[in-house]
Amino acid sequence: MSSFEPVLGQSYTQGQVLGKIDVMKGYKLVADVDEFYLSKIKKDQQGSIDFNGKKIQVIVDKVIPEIVNGRFKVELQLPEQENLDLRQGLSFGVRLVLSGKTKTTVLPKGSFYNETSGKWIFVVTGENKAERRTIKLGKENPLYYEVLEGLKPGDKVITSGYQDYKEIEVLNLEK
Repeated sequence: MSSFEPVLGQSYTQGQVLGKIDVMKGYKLVADVDEFYLSKIKKDQQGSIDFNGKKIQVIVDKVIPEIVNGRFKVELQLPEQENLDLRQGLSFGVRLVLSGKTKTTVLPKGSFYNETSGKWIFVVTGENKAERRTIKLGKENPLYYEVLEGLKPGDKVITSGYQDYKEIEVLNLEK
């Protein structure tokens, strides 16, 4: 039992927490996750943590969907119960696999998105030209957009801001 601190002479009501019973068999990790991922995280989803230079597999055991301060909790189990010497209160970065690996064309994030909402981009077509091209973007991460349509690998694009070029179809480039 931990966190057991009764006060002499104090009366306690039914249901009031007096202490916490810890199950000392095995390990359970609790992760705080941004609410954006609530629909993407499911029971039995795989992931990993790094501990003492080793990559250790984890599995989502329970998703607690209550949002508090923009975050919800996920309970994780460690299927490989090797001697890890984990202690209560340790912190880890957890990586969960949200989708399988796929090959796709990606586009670096840039200011162009502010003016185009990802619907078009300037593609360098010649030595001194860039033409406006319609594109379709998919998933994103902090660094890249997935390109679904409109670009192919090797296309050179301009990802800086387009504030002054919203109505332009062709840019003349100069060195």
